[in-house]
This record gives sequence, structure tokens and C-alpha cells, in this order.
Amino acid sequence: MTRLLFLLCLLATMRLAPAQLSLNPAGDLTFSQTEPQTNCQAYLYVEPYEARFEFLLRLPDALNWLADPKFQGSMLPPTAADEIREKAAALASTWLVAAADSKNANPELVVSQILKGRPGATLPLAPGEPLAVKDLWLAFMWKFPVPAEPRTVALRWSGFIEDVQNVPVKLLPEKRDDPTAYLTPDRPICSWLNEGRLAPPPPLAPVPALELPPKLRVPFGAIIWFTACFVFFVFIKTRRYRFPGGGMPYFAVWLLGTVLMMRLLVLPVTDPFAKPAKPISEPEEAQKVVSPLLRNIYRAFDQRDEEAVYDVLARGVDGPLLKKTYLDVLDALSLDEKEGARVRVNEFAAEVEKLTPDSEGGFTALTSWSVLGSVDHWGHKHTRTNVIEAEVTVQPRGDVWKITGIEVLNNTRL
Repeated sequence: MTRLLFLLCLLATMRLAPAQLSLNPAGDLTFSQTEPQTNCQAYLYVEPYEARFEFLLRLPDALNWLADPKFQGSMLPPTAADEIREKAAALASTWLVAAADSKNANPELVVSQILKGRPGATLPLAPGEPLAVKDLWLAFMWKFPVPAEPRTVALRWSGFIEDVQNVPVKLLPEKRDDPTAYLTPDRPICSWLNEGRLAPPPPLAPVPALELPPKLRVPFGAIIWFTACFVFFVFIKTRRYRFPGGGMPYFAVWLLGTVLMMRLLVLPVTDPFAKPAKPISEPEEAQKVVSPLLRNIYRAFDQRDEEAVYDVLARGVDGPLLKKTYLDVLDALSLDEKEGARVRVNEFAAEVEKLTPDSEGGFTALTSWSVLGSVDHWGHKHTRTNVIEAEVTVQPRGDVWKITGIEVLNNTRL
């Protein structure tokens, strides 16, 4: 009898829906008996300094949620796209709460967009394209800051509308055997754990030190004291005065004061007899300076905070050129503004072809460089390659090399 009951229980268990893996708030694997929905998909992309949460929902279900009579029918005019996006964004802006390394991250909804295709293979609508409702998706993107090497990123989701009760989430970057997470009203939290999944951001490239004439440390304090005592001595002698107690105590104070003042007001002064540093006159020498300076311009945009980007740029770009460089590179690394994602540079190579020294110790180098970058969003990857030819002017600024001018001659996007 006992064996019969055991077999009946086993058969009943086998008839249950296939179990799906999900992540609980602590990040441990648990089983969920609910079937994953196919009308939605979410992605969490974690990168150094920034994370993005992207949520795609079939447009028919989104329109049912919005319940606006204007958005009925299988085909909608192109003008309906902006109305749908704006209304949906206003309602969905608070759906996501996030934390990085146990600190609130304040995610911001930055994109509300209508896409065609399917998750992992989406395309933006063409300008003026009518909305074939059944073939489209409503997409949201939230961004929030994270450390350069975050240990954990946790999410709480509250966007469980009528047709969305089980949201599959791909947590990226991932390891090969990582399961898909699922968000449900009962378990609305999931966590991404680093554990070697995310590579640290590359360091800045070292720039060769600027060869400066040697400095002499001149004890101006001792010189001033010695000179003042000498002037006073001459004054006493010309007036035929006598030192109280004789001249020996005065000379002793004069000498002792000079010795004590040797450590006060010591300032570096360029050695007037030193040979000037050899100017850079060969393309190979210039490339050792130009290549890391240009590379670090792109490395600055690994940062996501504007002020932090400017701080890194200022290490190798002269002040008047800072803003233009920031805007030009930001435009080159950005996808369409509706996409909301920025290309991350993976490979960089530069070559100086011609060099023209100037009279201020700097030079102008005809330089060609290539930049290969990529960005992952909406479940797929974009790659972008730019090949640029420009005249790059580099000059000494203080004790470092800085780029003071870039005149682009050719910019090809492949």
C-alpha cells in the first residue's frame, strides 16, 4: 500500500509544468512552477560605472494596459508612436527600484521607444512608418550609476500589469551556466552577483614624461638674510659706528642666521646653464606621446558622470579644447539618441605619419587612428568602427604633454 501511494505521488509530480529557475532576493536559485511569459522580456546590463535595465512588452498588451480608445485597431498612424511613448513613460517611471553594493542607485527612465522585430533582434521604426501593432514592442530603459567594479546589483520590480505576471530577466554579463531570472508578484526581487563576470575597466595609458631642464633649489631665505646683514654692516662702517661688544658677536649672528635660513624660502629655479631638452623631431618619438593621449580621450568615456569624464579628459587635453573634445567624442560614441546607449571602446590603434615641430617645444603630428567599440542593448550587440585622420597639436603644459588642437581631415564610420 505504501509503495502504491509513493508511485501515485511520483506520477502526480511528473505531470506538473516544467520547473523554471528564478533568483530570490538573496540571489540563491529557487524553482518556480509558472511558465515564463512570451509577451515580455527584460535585460540587466552591468558595466563599469553604469547599469541599464531594459524591459520590452508586446505592443498589443501595452495598449490594453494604457486603455486609451485612441490606440485601438491593428494599424495606427505614425503620430500615435509619440503619444504612446509619453503616456507609457509617465506611468512606468517608478516601476524599478535598484541598489548597487547595498546602496540605493536611483534608476532613471531615460528611454521609452517602440521597436519592431523581437527581443534580441529589434530595429527602430523608420521615420513616418505606420504602427503594425501585433509586430511591435514597447521598450523602456532605466539607467543608474554603479561602482567601477560592483559586487552586487539588486532590482525590485513593480510593473506587474494585467498581462505581465512573470518577467524573464537576462542578467548580463553572465557565465555559461547562469540561469534566467524571473520576476513575479510573489518574488519581485532579483540580484546579479559579480564573482568575476565583469572585467574591471582598463587603466589609462601612461604618457611619457616631459623632459624639462633641471631645476636648482635656491635658498632665497639665506640670500635675503645674508644681503640684509651685509647692507647693515656697510651702513655701520660708513657712519663710523661701533658694534656694542665688538664685531665678533655680530659676525656670529650673521653667520648663524645664514645657516639657519638655508632651509627657509627654498624655491626651484631653472638651471640657466643646463642644455635644453631635445625636441621631438621623429614620428616614432611623437607616436609614443600622441597614441596614449588619444587613447585616454576614449578611456575617459568609460566614466558615465559628465564631471568625471571632464576630469579624465583634462589630464591630456588643454582647457580651451576640452568642451569641443567632449561633445565630438560623445556624439561619435552615442547611438541614435532614442536608443539611449553609449558605445564602449574595446580596441584602439594610432599611427603618426608626419611630424612638424614648433618653436614652443611642441609639435603637430599628422595622425591616423582607428577605434573599435560595441554596445549591448535590447538583447543584441552593435559594433562600430571609426577611422580618423587628423592633425594633432601637442604642447608642453606645465610638466606634462597635452593636446592643444585637433583638426580632423577625414572621419570614416565603417
